Order: sequence, then C-alpha cells, then structure tokens
Amino acid sequence: MRIAVLEDSLIQQKRMRNLLDLNHRLCFFCTVEEYMESNFYFDLLLLDIELGNQNGIEFISSSFANAW
Repeated sequence: MRIAVLEDSLIQQKRMRNLLDLNHRLCFFCTVEEYMESNFYFDLLLLDIELGNQNGIEFISSSFANAW
C-alpha cells in the first residue's frame, strides 16, 4: 500500500513513521504543493488539518470539488 502523509511538522512525521507498518510505502510531504507535484498515485492520504499557511480541510474539499 502506498501512503502519502501530508504533515508540516517533522516531529509528527517521525511519530507517524514509527506508528505505521513499515511494510507499506510511506511518502512524506510538508506542503500541498510538494504533494501535488509528486504526481504519484496513493492508496491513502493522511492529511494534517493545519499546514502552516494552508488548511488541509480546504485542500481536500477543493480537490473533491474539482474531481466531480
């Protein structure tokens, strides 16, 4: 399983890496821009709500709005 983790805190990224099963492929991103530029398909996206000057809820809402 390919899991994308969109989290701007390096401390939280490390905690999540320790919690998640290492049999899965983990990709960490600090910004929405990094995630969008990756152009990879992920089975699961773990998304931080507050991403510095961005909002994870607004990002996912706009992504679904554009998909339909």
